[in-house]
Amino acid sequence: MSFIGIGAAPPTPSVGFLIAEHFEFARVQWTALAFPVGLLAVLFLAFQVVGDGVRASLDPRTRRTP
Repeated sequence: MSFIGIGAAPPTPSVGFLIAEHFEFARVQWTALAFPVGLLAVLFLAFQVVGDGVRASLDPRTRRTP
């Protein structure tokens, strides 16, 4: 989000900054890019699971009636 002015400033580390910084080294050492991309994938999956859990607990259409 820093490209529209609401993200972290450039010296502050972020996952997107780490991916962009290590992208040029991907051919030499793939682990330099694999760990930030893996972290982004794990964070995305965690937010998806939490969001599905919140939706399932708050949506009255998905509740079972005894």
